[in-house]
Parts: sequence; structure tokens; C-alpha cells
Amino acid sequence: MKLTKDNIVKVISENSEYEFFGLRHDSNAYEIGEVVNRSHQWYQDDPTEWGEDLPYNEELGLWDGGELDGTCAITINENEIEKAIDASNRYDGDHLYLIASSYAWGGNDYMESIMAEAVVVAEFE
Repeated sequence: MKLTKDNIVKVISENSEYEFFGLRHDSNAYEIGEVVNRSHQWYQDDPTEWGEDLPYNEELGLWDGGELDGTCAITINENEIEKAIDASNRYDGDHLYLIASSYAWGGNDYMESIMAEAVVVAEFE
């Protein structure tokens, strides 16, 4: 499906059982309706400075603070779709999904939310 404002609005309206929606770039391939893996808390600064001994991910160049209680995504609402698309472009991944959840809370990054038991409702080109 092509990434357009109209397509996002259409998918959101077709999935009204969910309250929260987000755009997520991901390297994993998911099917529509599949629950997305939980995200990890990543740290850029060495956590030993504040007394933590966390594993270092050589590939990402970040410290892994462990699995979160949900999946990170850029929050989508019908009033700021273009803004959310632009914000999501800061992330990498082979796939771009619209994910949905009944529960979400704020994340650390700009326009980010963490979505509990998030499911894929659309994949975009």
C-alpha cells in the first residue's frame, strides 16, 4: 500500500477498535494482524557512569537497557499525519508499518509512543 495521508486515514477508520496508532520502521517482516516484537531501551551514553553494567551492542554502537513493555512507534493522529511521516523517516528498517494498540504511553524520542501488544494493521511501500 502506498504511504499517503488518505490511506492512513482509511486504515485507522477500518480499525476503530484501537485507540492508538503509530508508524514503525522495522527490519522484521510481519503479516497484517501479527503482534510486533517489543522494543528495547537503548542508551548512547556509557551506563557505567551511573553505576549500571549493561551489554553493549557493537552493531548499533549502543548499550541495551533491556526489553520495554511495548513497541516504539511514531504517534499518528489524523491532525498531524504529515508531521508523523516526517518524524518516522529518522528511523531505519526494511519495512514501514502502521501499528495499533489499545494502550500506549509516551516515549523518549520526538513524537514517540510505546504501544502495548501492538499489531500490524498496514504495511506501506
